[in-house]
Amino acid sequence: MRKPQHYTAKAANPDQLTTPFIPEFFKEHGAILYQFVPTIKGSELLPGEVRYGYKFYLLDDPGKEGVFYLSSHSDIETLKSRSKFLSRIEKEILKIS
Repeated sequence: MRKPQHYTAKAANPDQLTTPFIPEFFKEHGAILYQFVPTIKGSELLPGEVRYGYKFYLLDDPGKEGVFYLSSHSDIETLKSRSKFLSRIEKEILKIS
């Protein structure tokens, strides 16, 4: 008979980004995310790659809009990290402010 094994749960990573769709992050920085489009097919995409498109406008000036894209291949570190994702959102908002 085998002895029961005891496993220790890994501590959760507080910086882990669990989803690329978090409109609250935009709102925290004075913008509204109004379009989120994940693209999985296209001639410009690598096999297995997902490209996430974000369109947003500023809360205090709705006429100012921004757009940026993140790739599951080239931007994987940003898509895995809450702090890097927030930093990217801030950077994109500052571009149009």
